[in-house]
Amino acid sequence: MSNIVESKVEVMSQLGKHLRQARKSLKKGDTEAAGQQLRLVFYDLNLAQSKKDLTTALTIFRECLTRSNHATDQELYAASTTDANDIQGLYDFAVMLGLNGHFRFAACIALRLRTLYRPDRKVSEMLIHFLVQEFRFEDALNWARADCPQFRECYYLQYLFGFSALMCAHLDEAYSACRFMQEAVTADEEDMQLMHAFQGMLCRVKEIECATSLSMQDLRGWHYVITGGLLLDTSPPDHDMNGRYSILINEDSYSFLRLGLERLKIATELLQIRSSRILLPAEPGSRALGLAAAQVLDWPVETWDGAIQEGMVVAVNPYDLDETGSKTLSEHHSGQLFYCHSECWTRPSSFTPDFLTSLVQAYSAPWGDFYSEGEVIRKFADAHDSSTEDLAYKISNADFEDDSAHQLQDVAEIKRVATAIGDYAAFRLTSGKRLMSYPGPVASSEFIV
Repeated sequence: MSNIVESKVEVMSQLGKHLRQARKSLKKGDTEAAGQQLRLVFYDLNLAQSKKDLTTALTIFRECLTRSNHATDQELYAASTTDANDIQGLYDFAVMLGLNGHFRFAACIALRLRTLYRPDRKVSEMLIHFLVQEFRFEDALNWARADCPQFRECYYLQYLFGFSALMCAHLDEAYSACRFMQEAVTADEEDMQLMHAFQGMLCRVKEIECATSLSMQDLRGWHYVITGGLLLDTSPPDHDMNGRYSILINEDSYSFLRLGLERLKIATELLQIRSSRILLPAEPGSRALGLAAAQVLDWPVETWDGAIQEGMVVAVNPYDLDETGSKTLSEHHSGQLFYCHSECWTRPSSFTPDFLTSLVQAYSAPWGDFYSEGEVIRKFADAHDSSTEDLAYKISNADFEDDSAHQLQDVAEIKRVATAIGDYAAFRLTSGKRLMSYPGPVASSEFIV
């Protein structure tokens, strides 16, 4: 009992420390630093239990909003409240925060509402939804376990329960929630899409559970279950990232781009994929990678204008695609495949490729383009006089090693998974939305999302 009390006191003292630092930063006029401290404050769900601390946090937050010139922040200011017991005000503020993607803040406020108010379906739905969007699946599952039995008729809550359970590798609870969803009656198209996507994930579990461990370290297996995509490379054990990468700059060279394409070749041959052509986006780096892919795979090439078209679109990163291309590839289309070299796992794009070389927090291409947290810094024109054809040659002819113990094991795992996957693989789907690459059960040993 004393350990529990001591732990709670320590948590609250940390909360107070961050609040004091946020207040000091605000007094100095450093709104950005105050905002960073507030992110730490609102991440701690214990804040919802303290009227005093929450009132202080809301007051600092409101003051930060008043000093911002962004239009969305002004909308948030208009919806904000500093009264930690104002049920309607907190509800309106949480909704507005959620609409603007501030899920961390919204989740804490939704939990305060749940503390103040009797169990309410809308509040429970908000709380668990915001936690899922923040990738806090353990917290989401714990609250879903508490609230979902009271609201069996709520289709979306049952989905959140099942999805959170799956993201925590609690398969029995995921299957149970799926059965409840199947028994429920809904005419809502979005509900049916959620059901279809969730069922697909559980079907992919059945497809590969005999071919891979689906353990808490099995990044490739869980990536396939969640997205339907095949992950072609995982980081060595000494990276301490459970298969992901942190920052790839110097070690990601033309050789690693070539390695990704060689892995793609292994996968497409095993899966007997013979696409009609490689489709080249307009972005120069991705165009170079696409030309190199055509040489490695021995496929013809064609410039791609972003339309629905049979072939494999090749990109360095999903953020290389223009608005038209992103819209097209956000859904599956018959005969249209998608390969990417890298994707940010701390802030994934809304749609995952069929084939992906690596999950990385930040990535720098050999020609200087830098990708991090959904942003791209272009340096292609300044860093290289080379044409895309020259860069494609450097990629496709780069020396690469794929014979270390880890790499040989990686290739063996690709082959095991590839030979097991079935009709629910992303590249075999002909309709429906592509899925986001949620972190899933495999936690990073180094970073918290």
